[in-house]
Amino acid sequence: MIGDIHCFSRMSLEYPEKMVFARLGGHLHKTILEGSAAEKVRHAAIHAFSLCRPQGRYCVLPVREVSETGILLTDGSAVSSCDFARKCKNITHLWCAAVTVGVDITEARDSLESVAERAVYDAVGGETADAAMEFMHRKCCRDLLSRGLNLSERRFSPGYGDMPLELQFFLYNLLKMNEMGITLSDRCFMTPEKSVTAFAGITSIQGSVFYDTK
Repeated sequence: MIGDIHCFSRMSLEYPEKMVFARLGGHLHKTILEGSAAEKVRHAAIHAFSLCRPQGRYCVLPVREVSETGILLTDGSAVSSCDFARKCKNITHLWCAAVTVGVDITEARDSLESVAERAVYDAVGGETADAAMEFMHRKCCRDLLSRGLNLSERRFSPGYGDMPLELQFFLYNLLKMNEMGITLSDRCFMTPEKSVTAFAGITSIQGSVFYDTK
């Protein structure tokens, strides 16, 4: 398991309706849509969701040392971030992950003339990518727990806080994200754009011994 790439080629996700409305600037219990307006938004959102092709990958790497400035892995690689390091003082392993919902939804969005519809497609794509990451994260929490490891509920992504966006290169190569249909520009921007990467810390549960079932 350690160092292996684990793939999620299919994810059974529910349409993240509440989060889509929140991203659009409203909440379901506050926003009142009636008649044809409501039906048009729902139809566009459901169709956009049908174009999402969520898939993901993750890898667990052993940690050598946690310093004030970042995480040093046993292979000599480093994940620099003071904020992340402060949250990972006692970690033994590092969870590295990536998800994407594919290019179909963004291509469909870009072909639309209506600005409002494009906003709906954009919201659905972004929230579905986040939901895919959450789905994989939760599944890994359960799997790692059975092996004596506790996966942090908090994730950190390159480009947020003080974590360098350049760490996208590390994740891209580590997880072979090209096999997911993802490309990475020299400025670290991913295509398809509705793709998400993340790190999370892993600690050993007190009194347990981690074992590798491989």
